[in-house]
Amino acid sequence: MRKHVKFLTMILAVILMLQVAPMAAFSDSTDVGALVDDGQETTNDTGTEPDAPCDRHLAVSYDKITGGVCTLECPGENVITVGLIHVQRSFPMELYVTDAQYTFRDIGLDILPETSPMLPFYNNLSKENEYFGISKTAIQYNRACREHFNYFEWKKRQEENVG
Repeated sequence: MRKHVKFLTMILAVILMLQVAPMAAFSDSTDVGALVDDGQETTNDTGTEPDAPCDRHLAVSYDKITGGVCTLECPGENVITVGLIHVQRSFPMELYVTDAQYTFRDIGLDILPETSPMLPFYNNLSKENEYFGISKTAIQYNRACREHFNYFEWKKRQEENVG
């Protein structure tokens, strides 16, 4: 069984490498030469720049101090923008998927974010016997910032929206 899961994980990684555009493309900008954090500008060969915004990568607010995708309560000075992969995949059992910790699904304001650091913030979207995959690490990069998440404020907003 373990060999089959490892093989399936390798197959998924290959499929994703073929489908996912380069990380620089998560920006709406076609000027990908200026997306390097070290301050040194890089350039692409003429004609290789993206000609349309990437629908596979999203710019997401991330708490640089506590780690995790921002909640409404994260202080502005902690917030940076990171790129996560927007994919819709699910499995009938939990699998290790190399890039799972860099994935994103929109949960809106109605779904309670998962606050376990071992699971993605969108894990509460799963139905019975549905799994999104996790990376083989103790703390997932796409976890929610639980240090700033306020359940009571979230619950209060839910009740206000119903009423």
